[in-house]
Amino acid sequence: MKKKEFKIPIYNYDVTFVEIESKNDENEAKLLFENFQLEKEDVEHEMNLINKESEDGGSTYYSLGKKQFLILIHKITSEIERRNIINHEKRHVEDRLLRHCNINDIESAGYLSGFLSEYLY
Repeated sequence: MKKKEFKIPIYNYDVTFVEIESKNDENEAKLLFENFQLEKEDVEHEMNLINKESEDGGSTYYSLGKKQFLILIHKITSEIERRNIINHEKRHVEDRLLRHCNINDIESAGYLSGFLSEYLY
């Protein structure tokens, strides 16, 4: 498992970005899900994907009250798929954060997108 953690400073949100590499990541992932306090159904869903060694997918979980995001990326089969999946999940972070902060400004959205890209790539 590869894991990056960073803070979005202006908004003070924490982001954990995880790339699942194989079913050997199962124990570490389960601990991560418990620490993030994912719902039982979400943990079961993700653990099932890890056990099946799912490919080319991702999920984004969030706790807006705690100002936390968890982005999960499953095993990727190509660089094109990796970019598409990361951008898809990044967009979920952008939309939820901006909505939660009541920001409806395309310039702020653009800056946030660029900032997230620096850390996710």
